[in-house]
Amino acid sequence: MPNVAYTLEGRPVGQAREGVFSGNGNGLLHICDELPLDLFSLQVSFVSGTVTTWTVTLQGMVNDNDWGTLIVHDNTTPGIGKIIVPTLRTPVKQVRVLIADLTGTDPVINVAWIGRTFI
Repeated sequence: MPNVAYTLEGRPVGQAREGVFSGNGNGLLHICDELPLDLFSLQVSFVSGTVTTWTVTLQGMVNDNDWGTLIVHDNTTPGIGKIIVPTLRTPVKQVRVLIADLTGTDPVINVAWIGRTFI
């Protein structure tokens, strides 16, 4: 599911991105071309090696300049394989994933997010 667009009656209603990471940095950038996304879920899964810690932050941007935090998924909350869905709806024009604190022996994780538009 690297890049998936969801439509309803020909209108865009959501996007999904998924990627594998073995180090810290940014990835899975999505620019909302037609409608902003406002409701998100985030999942982190184990791929290989041993994973001791991780912090995966789903970030959003409204003003084309400053990234803000939408969701944080780490080794303590909620844990590997769990899905986070916040209750606050936050419309944004761009979305990205920030990987930090990925430690262990050759750690590799899979990160997936889905965003839905308000219609």
